[in-house]
Amino acid sequence: MNSNSFILSKNEIHVWRVSIIKHQRNQKGLEAVLSNSEKQRVSQFRFEKDRSMYAISHGTLRELIARYLSTDAVALEFNINSFGKPYLEKTPLRFNISHSMDVALIAITKDVEIGVDVEMLDTKTDCLTLAKRFFAKCEYEAILSAPEANRVPSFYRLWTGKEAIIKARGKGLSIPLDSFSIVPYIQGSETLNPQSNLGESSIWTLSSLEVVPPYVASLAYEGKERTVLARDW
Repeated sequence: MNSNSFILSKNEIHVWRVSIIKHQRNQKGLEAVLSNSEKQRVSQFRFEKDRSMYAISHGTLRELIARYLSTDAVALEFNINSFGKPYLEKTPLRFNISHSMDVALIAITKDVEIGVDVEMLDTKTDCLTLAKRFFAKCEYEAILSAPEANRVPSFYRLWTGKEAIIKARGKGLSIPLDSFSIVPYIQGSETLNPQSNLGESSIWTLSSLEVVPPYVASLAYEGKERTVLARDW
């Protein structure tokens, strides 16, 4: 990976795709750059696969940000807002991370809030029950009216889209999933501005990300459409 990969233009978003299995051989090295609180978090996981997922994804996040900022990964001091979202002071860099099973995604941009979510699609998911319980009524009805073969993929597209928006806004689970709707996204729209039902004036852009099957991923960020560059790490 050359140094130009870490030059971030103002209107760009870089999305890094990380294979957990591929980087397991370097897990100890990545764990070494974590903060004491992050290392403690690793030790609290019961299963090795969860320890690996956290250590590798969060260690990689530190390594990547360190390259953008030309600093030491160990020296990075993340702050956490009142809803648990990490951020860095004194830099325009904004970032977010998501992981599911063997895939982690790290999204990095400048000056605007950003959120990313990845999930492994499970064809056995009871998508109608979950959508009725957690989503807005119009979203449940959109899934219900879809051809049966499309219901589970539509559910995951919607789920990752809503999670990405919530993460971008930095308010976590204080925002109920049924408090806003993104029906155009489930119907195939690659970009939309769901600000009309978010109860705020900010404009948010939402788009899908290309990941290996059976994973589904979405990216949300504040403001109008930016150029998204996806790379494998």
